[in-house]
Parts: sequence; structure tokens; C-alpha cells
Amino acid sequence: LCAPSGNQPLFNGLLSMHGITKQRMLVPSNSGFTLLELLVVLLLFSLIASLALPRISTLQSSFQSAADRDEILLQLAELGYQVMQRGYGGQMLAPDSAKARRSTDQQLDFSSLPLSLPAGWELIPQQDILYLSNGICLGGEIRAQSASNSFTVRLHPPYCQPEMAGSGPL
Repeated sequence: LCAPSGNQPLFNGLLSMHGITKQRMLVPSNSGFTLLELLVVLLLFSLIASLALPRISTLQSSFQSAADRDEILLQLAELGYQVMQRGYGGQMLAPDSAKARRSTDQQLDFSSLPLSLPAGWELIPQQDILYLSNGICLGGEIRAQSASNSFTVRLHPPYCQPEMAGSGPL
């Protein structure tokens, strides 16, 4: 509705045809949201939040579990190198064979290894795992478990490259 300045009556005529006067154009309208509209919007937001919040906590829990798993796999991948730096080999004994071999001085104790597992996790060798002093290991399986999660890791010789049971090397 832009008209040249000489056609001001045309502009005024169009406005008055639609019931708009100059006075009405200059006064701001008091339109806004009613209380009912605001309550409906708040109700919708609360419904969406009640559906989304439980899923967010589940999502956070699964992210934490994945981060713990990745940290354990990383530390297991570096274990051969850590043994080599210490300069002597040893074995991680499975719980069923540990009692029979308590007298061996080559036994690796998890508490003396440079492993800092995430809180609540423990490693349980499923079979004896032998590490040589040069960092080479002869392979095996370790079960990592916490109160709410567990998984098995295969260690492939010669460097004990970790692999989740049922997947490819990491």
C-alpha cells in the first residue's frame, strides 16, 4: 500500500474502507494472551517434560556405561606396554586356578598393576593370561563386571589386543 506522497487521500480512503482510522493506528492495541491460553501452553510443556525426563536419565546411564567400557578396553590395550615398562612378566590367574598357584612369584596382582578401573568395576580373568617381560601376552579372556553391567573381552596374542566378545578387534 505504498502510494506516492501526492496520493495521500487514496491511502486514507483505503484505511477508512477497512475501518482503520488514523487514531486507531497511533494507539497501541492491548491484545495479549489470555490466562487460559497461558495455562494450556504450560500444560503442554509439562506433558512434554514428563515424557522426556525419564528418557534423559536412561540416556545418561547408557552413556556412562559406554564410557566405562571404553576406559576398561583402553587400559587393557595398554597393559602389555605397562608390563614391559615394569621389566618383568607374570600371569593373571583365573579365580578357579588362583588358589592352586598361589605360591608362584610371577603372579600379577591387579592391585599392583597400573589399572584404575571406573568406580564399581572389577576384572575377572576367565582363564590364565600370561604376560612375558617384553609385553607379549599369550591371550585369554577377561570378564569385566559391575553391579549393573558386564561384558567379556578377548585378548588376542601377541599384544593382547582387546576385542569385545562377539565383535571385531577394537
